[in-house]
Amino acid sequence: MWNETGETRQYCLFLDLTIWDSEDSVCGHVSATGKPSPGYEYCMEASIGAKPVAIGEWQQVAFTFDGDWVRVYLDGQLDYRPGLSPYFWPRAINTVGEGGSDFTVGAVFRWGEMGNFFVGQIGGLAVYDVALSADEIAALHKARSC
Repeated sequence: MWNETGETRQYCLFLDLTIWDSEDSVCGHVSATGKPSPGYEYCMEASIGAKPVAIGEWQQVAFTFDGDWVRVYLDGQLDYRPGLSPYFWPRAINTVGEGGSDFTVGAVFRWGEMGNFFVGQIGGLAVYDVALSADEIAALHKARSC
């Protein structure tokens, strides 16, 4: 869940977000508190890749969090960007409490309504309860490309 109006931010995969010069890049957000980062209107903790996501082409995007590092991937490979991918973040993800939270695809809840709508096509979606290794992400990309 990525809710900009309360304390329910947990994790989110964005494309083309514009924080930390991330326009056209894969961005994996994480939050420990569910709140904005201190001194900011929004949560700014994120792993952000360096390569642009191509418009009009199928690409595989992914992000992982293993309890210490957040990593973003583009087409099966770590999208390395010094200081941001991988991004050191040794905290637990916000649990949101006993009720958990909704799972949203293609938008975020902000300012009392849905926004930041994804524009494009999604050919598949998978969420795992463990951080996949770089080899596992590469294998998923290879299987998709066959």
